Amino acid sequence: MDHQTYSPHESSLSLERAPLTRLRASARMIDRPAPSYSATSLLPDVKQWSALFGGSPASAAEATALGEVARARRVSPGALVYARGDRARALVLVLDGDVALGVRNSDGTFHTERHMHGPAWLDISAGWLAEGHALDARAMSGTTVVDLPREPLQQVLDRYPSLARRLITALAQEVRALAVNTHDLMHKDAPARLAQWL
Repeated sequence: MDHQTYSPHESSLSLERAPLTRLRASARMIDRPAPSYSATSLLPDVKQWSALFGGSPASAAEATALGEVARARRVSPGALVYARGDRARALVLVLDGDVALGVRNSDGTFHTERHMHGPAWLDISAGWLAEGHALDARAMSGTTVVDLPREPLQQVLDRYPSLARRLITALAQEVRALAVNTHDLMHKDAPARLAQWL
């Protein structure tokens, strides 16, 4: 299910710049317009929901229930998906494309901490806690982002307890990945960290 379309500008941008150069580039962010949610054709399919929630494959009924509450939107290259500190009202995932998580400075420079390629969770915790996002998220390519608003998602999880268990597994995997990343930052020297990042 591939609904991406690339403009000539997008494709030339990705060919002109190597990923490392692109990440280090000091580019001004495009202002974030109010999200414009698209048709259900942009939503994850059963296989993608299964990958996001982990564990056993999602059933057709579970995927349909998630699709009823999910909202998909397209984000242009360079635009913010969300800003650090903004209060999250949904769990956020990238369905396709490349999103950098990091910190945007006041001068517009963006310091990348990690990259997420869809399908993957961008922020699975802030929306659940109704707190601010810990990092900025910037689309590095044309990207499909899906929001799962917390309250409607809670109702789906009440109806399908197996999804709730798999969401706990996804949260646990995220915590583990962050712990491993923190350990590597604390105990590896700069060349080893760069080699792993590349």
